[in-house]
Amino acid sequence: MRSVPSPLFINLLSRLDADPASAVVVSLAAVRSQGGTWSLSQGSVLLGPARMAALSWLEWRAENGERWAQEHQRRLTEAGMDLSRYSSFADVEGDWLLARFALDGPGSPAERAGRWMEQLTGPGVTVTELFQSGH
Repeated sequence: MRSVPSPLFINLLSRLDADPASAVVVSLAAVRSQGGTWSLSQGSVLLGPARMAALSWLEWRAENGERWAQEHQRRLTEAGMDLSRYSSFADVEGDWLLARFALDGPGSPAERAGRWMEQLTGPGVTVTELFQSGH
């Protein structure tokens, strides 16, 4: 069965008045079936300042004054962890894929998000292809 973006979602995207310089950031979790194909389990598409796409979520939240994020960022950095690697990534662990990436390309932020959603619901599309097409 093929799902398509709902008319409500498409209407919402068309009404977004995002700054043309805004970033579109996708985060997702997908699970691999026994046949080897990926199915989207959870996901989000966020529009925001370009800086949001350049930082990991923890760095973004710390930069915007969230104390718990600042504390965790400090601890992880002191432990030698490079948080910048989490601004854009795709990691597979067992049958799970976790990914976060910015959607580049022509068009307004809403158009980029809409195109990605259309690709996501297309026949024969895999999550890894979508990750690669986001760059």
